[in-house]
Amino acid sequence: MTLTTAALARFSQCGHKFKLADLEGVEIPATTRQAVSRSVRAAIQQDLRQNAPSRPQEARHWIDGLAQGEMARVALTPAEAARGMKTTTDRVAYSATRLYGLWRAVFKPRIHHTHLGRGFELGIGGATITGTIEIQEVGAVRATKVRTRRPEKGEAERDVGLILQAIAAGAERVTTDYLVEADTLAVDRQEFTLLASQVEMARERVKAAAAAVEVGIFLPADASDWRCVSCPLRAVCRFVS
Repeated sequence: MTLTTAALARFSQCGHKFKLADLEGVEIPATTRQAVSRSVRAAIQQDLRQNAPSRPQEARHWIDGLAQGEMARVALTPAEAARGMKTTTDRVAYSATRLYGLWRAVFKPRIHHTHLGRGFELGIGGATITGTIEIQEVGAVRATKVRTRRPEKGEAERDVGLILQAIAAGAERVTTDYLVEADTLAVDRQEFTLLASQVEMARERVKAAAAAVEVGIFLPADASDWRCVSCPLRAVCRFVS
């Protein structure tokens, strides 16, 4: 059995969502916030590959193009549809430009990468986990997260996907750079040294998920959970009214 780190995260959030998306092929429409995040991370990857424009005006046009590409996969909310695709896309590009500029100012000088966007396969039990290591440094992996709120204390240390990346890379350190767009722009950085207990936890979670999928157990999330309330597949879910 092969699972991506994204599919594993979906299964952990809601087994039924995993079943619909990853086994039955139901497409999950993206949100504008995901379009912002993906645009920023694409810009970061190109920047670190030295493919980014250096002049601010050129950078704005460049990120506009990235945002437009991401918006092709977005399902607008009724409020966004009322504003129109152009206005909504402009807002996404504006957010992405601000956050990318924040990353360049705060985090870029700290990064000394050895690999970018490196794919991996990791065998655990009878399952194969695949994914991508966003940024690999000497003895470390690094990821960028875009949020509308500050992360909780120790949030990165509980991120199974990050831990699996570190295991695959043979890394001892994990760093997560958070770009926060709330009332004002903010940054946060969480760094930790990988512990044997975290490695064991991640492995056991993979084994449990694989075993459940193997026998067809797909427990839905609680209907009151925010992930369920905001799920884009809610309209086709038989576990909510």
